[in-house]
Amino acid sequence: RSAKDARLGAHTVRDHRMEWGASDLKGNDALLRENRELKEQLDKLERENRDLKKSVYDLNVRLMSARTAPSVRGAPFDIDAMLAREGSVQPETKVQTDGDGRTFTWMSELKGHSGAVYCVQYSPCGRLLASGSFDKTVRIWDIIQQREAHVLAGHTMAVSDLSWTFDSKLVLTGSYDGTVRTWSADTGQQATEHAVDGMVQAVAFLPNEPGMSVVGTSRAGLVLLDARQEQAAMVTANDAMVTSLYPFRNDRIVVTGDARGMLRTWDLRQMSTCIDVVANDANHKPISHITVSRGQNYFEEGRFMAVNNYNNVLRVYDRGRMPPKSGLAFARSVHGHTVLNWPIRSNFFHGAEHQLSAKLVKARQHGSDGVSVAQDDEGEAEYGNGIAISNHMHVHYEHSSPSLLTEIVAHVVNAQRVPHARVTVGASLLLASGSADHNVYLYDVGGPEEESTPLQVLSGHTDRVYSVHFHPSEPILASCSADATVRIWIAASTSQGRPMS
Repeated sequence: RSAKDARLGAHTVRDHRMEWGASDLKGNDALLRENRELKEQLDKLERENRDLKKSVYDLNVRLMSARTAPSVRGAPFDIDAMLAREGSVQPETKVQTDGDGRTFTWMSELKGHSGAVYCVQYSPCGRLLASGSFDKTVRIWDIIQQREAHVLAGHTMAVSDLSWTFDSKLVLTGSYDGTVRTWSADTGQQATEHAVDGMVQAVAFLPNEPGMSVVGTSRAGLVLLDARQEQAAMVTANDAMVTSLYPFRNDRIVVTGDARGMLRTWDLRQMSTCIDVVANDANHKPISHITVSRGQNYFEEGRFMAVNNYNNVLRVYDRGRMPPKSGLAFARSVHGHTVLNWPIRSNFFHGAEHQLSAKLVKARQHGSDGVSVAQDDEGEAEYGNGIAISNHMHVHYEHSSPSLLTEIVAHVVNAQRVPHARVTVGASLLLASGSADHNVYLYDVGGPEEESTPLQVLSGHTDRVYSVHFHPSEPILASCSADATVRIWIAASTSQGRPMS
């Protein structure tokens, strides 16, 4: 009987186990069905979202097409033709002053990326434009032909930053995948690859050493890379994530912006010694980008630095005549753009005439006894160092004060230049910034200090504008956006009513 009871007990346990197993299977089937239903609902919502975005995009394209003259739509992208073109700003472009030659108008749109475009930068030669995207690619555009020249594919995550060599032959790219790569701009082929610790936030070639580059990472690292070595040549520890950087033109000196709102200057020749620290604002808001105005040539230091951070204020600093020795001096701040905690970037356009006026003051500060400006046979005016400005005037002034010299040069530059333009783009120091409200903001930071509001707001993108970049010599602006496009903007009129090129 005991044996029989044991057999019955075993059968009972087995039956219960089978029931439990069947119950578990039923529960698993129910969970799988629920999971499939949720996935189908998610896919349906994603399809509806894509269709909605496509509808909005199509409507925007149709609106833009309706606003654009037939002669402009579909025309080849030609720099001289664009610069020679006179006309009013498109209706989508806001805050325009009549007769103001500093205003810009939309001219072209480059499509090809399938995700948000984070960074954009013209090559130093001015013929190419590179853009990096959330779609993990970098695209090189021929801006003369208005076409895609190469797609640089290899990164496995979003491309966060890029940089060109001074000869425009190589492109340096950094990605959230923790790699830094160099590519041939001629062939589109990858040349080198380096892995760093953390996500890459910022990259730049050292201008006077094309084989060397510097990288800022999310792990608070400032990394010096040598194309001839597999390992990093030097790694410096910052105390916060390095979000942006600028290398000096002729020395191994780098300025970084970080997540604690600090601007630090590093001397990489002295084992990465930090030689200067400046707090960008009292609240230590994270810095998203730093940019420096251009000098008279590629290897000359620019005078001004602009800093984007997360408090909707764009600060401009005067770097002095001999950075870093002269130090940073706060010059002004501008308002209008919005950030909303997105990594927004800015860029300078330093007009040729504005550079000349700065050069006169610079020469005066070096202790020259006086400045003589005389007209030559071609109607060009020359002064001390032989740089000419166009006018039919004769100016001779001894022992001028710097402020009076500035007024003289401003008069020489602006008087009798363009009858229909009150202010010229070539005589201006402009600063453009992206914005989270889908617009590009344009400021004149070379004018009176009380002018802190936008000179112009450029509308047309349908999502956040992450980055902007000016052409190295012409008044042409590129902007990139989360709407996956790159837009090209051109000055409504030029400094002399003819192509600056």
